[in-house]
Amino acid sequence: MSAAQVAGGESGIIVVEGLRNQLPPSLRGIIEHAVALKDFQVQAIRSRPIP
Repeated sequence: MSAAQVAGGESGIIVVEGLRNQLPPSLRGIIEHAVALKDFQVQAIRSRPIP
């Protein structure tokens, strides 16, 4: 994927298969999720906590 494709709105997800087999047996039944964020922006941290 080139910078021009990304700047033009193209996006994608990379899925790595086979990692579940490297988990301890007790965790191999976990549910997998894929999350893709696009144009994600983070606001500045507030100087005081929200009550």
